[in-house]
Order: sequence, then structure tokens, then C-alpha cells
Amino acid sequence: MGESELNNVDMSGFETKLNLLRDLLQKKKAFLMQILSITENQESILVAEFEIAKSDVTAVDGMFSQMNDEKQKLIDELIHSDRFFDKVFKEISPEFEMRAPSYKPIIFIIQDLIRQVTDLDVKVRVQEQKNKLAIRKVDSRTDPRLLKGKADFTKASKDYMIKQYESKKK
Repeated sequence: MGESELNNVDMSGFETKLNLLRDLLQKKKAFLMQILSITENQESILVAEFEIAKSDVTAVDGMFSQMNDEKQKLIDELIHSDRFFDKVFKEISPEFEMRAPSYKPIIFIIQDLIRQVTDLDVKVRVQEQKNKLAIRKVDSRTDPRLLKGKADFTKASKDYMIKQYESKKK
């Protein structure tokens, strides 16, 4: 294989990794959209909880627990995806500046996805804070049996924040 053929293979590997970064960001965006949706649904339950009869406490607790389990799975997937993204980016970063001009279209897509993911991340954090405030409000006026599901929710929210911070540090 000649030098130009080696460069083409190398470039192809670089392009493959750029495509992988794009795909990982799209996946992260989808996870965050699902997390945001679940978190917004939890807020709806909290708001409606004032109207729920005491006989429905078990159903509300079950919904919260189920939502928290689903959200925790998504958070775990998100963290795994973040770590993989970081690993791939570290692999290509030494060559990035040199090769970036040849890959402007996909780099623009990646940059746009990073902006979208960042915006979604902020929305999730804001919604988590709104929900925590709603939980405090509901907890002060409701049956103690509801606290378990909301405690799980608070733990999932806290875990999300901690894992996001840890993934950014690595």
C-alpha cells in the first residue's frame, strides 16, 4: 500500500469516528428527550396529586416508581454513551484541527447536535428543580405513603445530576 492509500484509509477511519460521534449525539439527544418527557409527566402527576383521592395513593406511588425506573435506565444509557463519546473524541482529537476542514459538513452537524443536547440538558435540569419544589409542596400536604415514590424520584434526579457532573469531569 502506498502512502496516499494509507492516508485514505486513515481518513476513512477519521470519518467513521466523526460519524460515530454524530450518532452518539443523536442517541444522547433521544435519551434526553425521553428523560425530559418523563420528568414533565412526573410534574403533571404532582400537580394532579392534590386532586387524587387517598384510595389512589398506591396507583400514584406505582406510577412514580415506574417512571423513576425508566428514567434511571435512560440515565445509565446516557452516561455510558457520554463515556464512549469522550473516548472516541480523545482518539481523533490529535488530528482534529488538521483534518477538520475536509469534514466541515459533518462537523457542523456535530456542533449543532451539541447545542441541541446542551439545551435539552438545561431543560431537564430546570424541570427537575421544578419537580423538587412541587414535591416539597405536595409532601407538606399529603399522605406519607406517597413519599416513597417521590423519594425515589428525588434520588433519580440527584443521580442524574451527579452522573452528568462526573461524566463531564472524565
